[in-house]
Amino acid sequence: MQEMRLNVIRQPGEAHIFELRDSLRRHNFSRIGEYPLAGERDFQSFLITHRSEQDELVGGLFAFIRFGWMVVDLLWVHESQRRRGLGGQLLQNIEHIGLQQGIKRYRLNTASFQTGLALYQRHGYEIFAELPSISMHDGKLTEFTDYYMKKEIG
Repeated sequence: MQEMRLNVIRQPGEAHIFELRDSLRRHNFSRIGEYPLAGERDFQSFLITHRSEQDELVGGLFAFIRFGWMVVDLLWVHESQRRRGLGGQLLQNIEHIGLQQGIKRYRLNTASFQTGLALYQRHGYEIFAELPSISMHDGKLTEFTDYYMKKEIG
């Protein structure tokens, strides 16, 4: 077998990444048809926020629809407001929006060092995969678990 010349680019520029992403996307389109990406006209995304009377962000959720799933990409609640029902309201709101769009499947991921796992489980999300992970923090390795969760309605 002939040896292939591979190039490694550390910290590649956006143009390099775009070339690879665009090539993969064209391949995917040939198999399953076109689908919008973030920033494109037909990309459906939703931002739900709760702000204080001083207009400070207290909590929020960002989600998008991809391949028949509502993907909850970000969910955050300020520490002073946790365990007061805001996280649950955010989840219920995006599920309601999803149902209006004909979406019945929802997915998200969280990590063991975050506090959302119990919240998601209380709202019917179940773990379908766990990934042991590590991070360098303050000069030492920290081990944690990434949880991938899903929920199907109806």
